[in-house]
Amino acid sequence: MPPHRASTAGHTVSVGLSFLVVVLITTFAASPAASGLGARSGSRQESAPAQQQSMRLFLSPHPDDEMEAWAALGQEDAYTVFVTLTHGEASGYCEPAAARRNLQQDLGERPPHPMPAGRYSPACAAARIDSWVAFLNLAAKVTPAADTGPVTGTVLTLGPVAGVPQPQNPHAPLGATKAQAWIGPDGARLALDLGDGNLTQDEVRWAVRAVLALRGGPLPDLPLSTVLAASYVNGPDGDPRALPDKHPDHVAVRDALPSLARLADEGAWGVTQPFDDSATDTFTLSEDDYAGLMGLQGSGSNPSSWRRVGAQQVAFGWLAAPDNYWRTGDLPLAANHVLFPRQQAFRHIT
Repeated sequence: MPPHRASTAGHTVSVGLSFLVVVLITTFAASPAASGLGARSGSRQESAPAQQQSMRLFLSPHPDDEMEAWAALGQEDAYTVFVTLTHGEASGYCEPAAARRNLQQDLGERPPHPMPAGRYSPACAAARIDSWVAFLNLAAKVTPAADTGPVTGTVLTLGPVAGVPQPQNPHAPLGATKAQAWIGPDGARLALDLGDGNLTQDEVRWAVRAVLALRGGPLPDLPLSTVLAASYVNGPDGDPRALPDKHPDHVAVRDALPSLARLADEGAWGVTQPFDDSATDTFTLSEDDYAGLMGLQGSGSNPSSWRRVGAQQVAFGWLAAPDNYWRTGDLPLAANHVLFPRQQAFRHIT
């Protein structure tokens, strides 16, 4: 099990009981800018800190899902590679009127760069990746295990992967086999563009194997210890007490995890709903850490008017629904519409 900073972790039988050119210019200009490609070798890169003896992958279907599984990060000394599998370019919040209506800049929300110009537009994809990098920068101040150290930006070509077809995405300005990358001495971030709304299990498997093939080149040559997946699913026949979510991209990541677990020494952890009988672990963020990630400041009975102070609220507030801010709470319950709770349930797949 991954160790955890300022959190509680427990095994349980039932967790419920524990209750493209423009894109590149804009994104790299607004974000921390990754070492170039290198030949695969059998030796570990000198840039990898001596205390980091392994690598772990943190997968999210879209660039704003990370908080669904953040409690599992903790304070592990692994080299963490954050991978968003899509750019989230299908979001209705990328329609200009919706983006203007949802953004509460006067309350501390960070505007995306550039402002989105419609679903599937290059500006939408760039805006969502810009917000993703901003979130990770802010969240790393709360969870040091997410810190990459100094980075520069580059574009990597991934694949081919033997036995797995190359992905196709007609809405990918860079091409589905390209990844924007920010690679540092302590961790890395890769933004893949595999198609928001039509992600498949094969594409998820391709992505993980293609990223692992970068070891010994742009990524340090470290053994993979763990795969963490921020892909919450509850539906279509899920528990009615838990927050419903049956997004096909989340389902694709969840269903690919058993095969991906075989690639990691300690298997895979996939987030799930709190009443899932197959869940094995719960991880809980400390109150201080949760405030740093999801916090709101204010008084009165209307949190939508409170100042956004947590990393998720600041970076992704323009995507929040249904209240123009992300609701907070201990569990993802249907009654409270909390997608990013303080306590998170996981299936451990070995």
